Amino acid sequence: MNREWLDQFEAISRDAAGAVARWKEKSGGKAVGWMLTDVPEELILAAGALPVAVLAEGVTLGVADKHFQGFACSYSRSVLELLASRRLSYLDGIVVPYICDTTRALDLVVKHHRFLPFTECLRIPKSTLGAGALSYYRQELLRLAASLAGLTGTYPDQARLREAIQLLNRVRDRLERIRRLLRDRPGLLSASEYFAALRASLALPKEEALELLERFLAEAEKRVPVPAAGPVVILAGKVAEPPALLEVIESAGLQVKEDLLVLGGRYVTGGVDAKLDPLEALARRQLQQWPMVGVWDHRPRRADFLLERIAAVGARGVIFLIQKFCEPWEIDYPGMKEALDQAGIPSLRLETEYQMGSLEPLRTRVEAFAEMLA
Repeated sequence: MNREWLDQFEAISRDAAGAVARWKEKSGGKAVGWMLTDVPEELILAAGALPVAVLAEGVTLGVADKHFQGFACSYSRSVLELLASRRLSYLDGIVVPYICDTTRALDLVVKHHRFLPFTECLRIPKSTLGAGALSYYRQELLRLAASLAGLTGTYPDQARLREAIQLLNRVRDRLERIRRLLRDRPGLLSASEYFAALRASLALPKEEALELLERFLAEAEKRVPVPAAGPVVILAGKVAEPPALLEVIESAGLQVKEDLLVLGGRYVTGGVDAKLDPLEALARRQLQQWPMVGVWDHRPRRADFLLERIAAVGARGVIFLIQKFCEPWEIDYPGMKEALDQAGIPSLRLETEYQMGSLEPLRTRVEAFAEMLA
């Protein structure tokens, strides 16, 4: 692990406001935040705005509890805290994806209090079955495109969308190359670096993100691999938060070669088909992505997909990173755990929060899991 790169990535992801300010000074454009995940950044970019992922790292909760229930996931509450305390005032708007009941309610709260001039809810289809899902989602993207044009004064037409798709595809390609290095060349880089690079790319204008990732790849590919002989594990869940948890996992001697995280492999894998109608291509990417909890999917159930990935990378075990009060994952986890038990694959469930005061209790469990796998 290169500490210099890790520190640089983390500094970038913590200073999204600075990146936005510099971009606005040069372009005079609008900046639109988006909550994790599955918001098509291409639409925001094609509307002439800067897409900025709201990562909500290191937020201490206070005023959010006046507006939202305490049994919501810590990510949603952290985003609300940033909005209610006006710490996202550098944004001109935000897009909230309807992923679960919590995000649906959050959208209404944010609109009611007018924390930002522009708030939109992206209603992602809850089933991928049939032609209706594609038709519906294309219309939803059309609606969002018109709404963004009302904010920026620029409509994301086909030409602008194609340019945005090509740029985002290049960024995802570089992230996928980093991910492949982690999987195929053990000891070359750490999972901490991979996820830090991903978070940094979400906080920068896309041209800057592309340049940063290319510089990192050029350096990483020249490294001499550090011998790695620990058990291979897969991470599953929504996000790897708090980021320090990754260092806990790797310091226990575990090799993270694959992840099935929503903000991880699912975000990185699979570009948008540049040959199709742009809106249809964006809709198809959403419907053809890895199966996600909370969505009825026509492909093999999520447990089967997890088992396929375990076999592909030769993983010895799975670590579930499940946010406290994340209902979709709480519902899906028992079935996935049962499938792993039947296949004889050990797993560890870690309940996480963005506001975790200490990782020591989790460290003890991770180290015990590593000893068991060894």
